[in-house]
Amino acid sequence: MQEAAQRAWDERIALRERLTERPELDLDLDAIFDLGDATRWAGELVGRLDALPTETQLATMYSALWELASDAVNWVRRAAPQGSTHGRVWDPA
Repeated sequence: MQEAAQRAWDERIALRERLTERPELDLDLDAIFDLGDATRWAGELVGRLDALPTETQLATMYSALWELASDAVNWVRRAAPQGSTHGRVWDPA
């Protein structure tokens, strides 16, 4: 099998064609080259890709999260005693 694959590669011939020349291998070529098993999940995978957010949707979500994070930081800064962090807020400024 490996020899047939290498020859097919070297000679740029379809592997299936090369394997038909080797009946002693007793291979079920229809089963080996059946793409049904390899592609059975293609529809579901494409569906999942279609369900991913678009670039615009991602930008909107990122903007909303950034606003929430900024609001949270500002709330903590207002709640902390003036000039004290007590380990709750780290302000590099």
